[in-house]
Amino acid sequence: MKNNFEIWNEDCIIGAKKIKKESIDLIICDGPFGLGENTFQKHYNRKDNTLQGYIEAPKDYDKFTLDWMTEAYRILKEDGSMYIISSWSNLSSFYKAIEKLELIEINHVNGIQ
Repeated sequence: MKNNFEIWNEDCIIGAKKIKKESIDLIICDGPFGLGENTFQKHYNRKDNTLQGYIEAPKDYDKFTLDWMTEAYRILKEDGSMYIISSWSNLSSFYKAIEKLELIEINHVNGIQ
């Protein structure tokens, strides 16, 4: 069996608009957490360890989340799946978008130390 997959690294909304409706099996999202934290540089050496073109999350995180999840939903196949990596700080934005788009959450994994 031949595996056909592509990895895209670009603005998720602009990139998704290039993709045919209901054509994607799986989307894995690890977007900006939108923490509003300005001390990451000293902790994570962000200048050297981020991809070219990375931008922080917009201030209206609810709208940002709904916008990209709307496009993700549009391109997912009816039986497709989306995995979202998120921080606790903006988890409510995802739930609001899930409800508005009438998506079904199958599972939720918490990472607790």
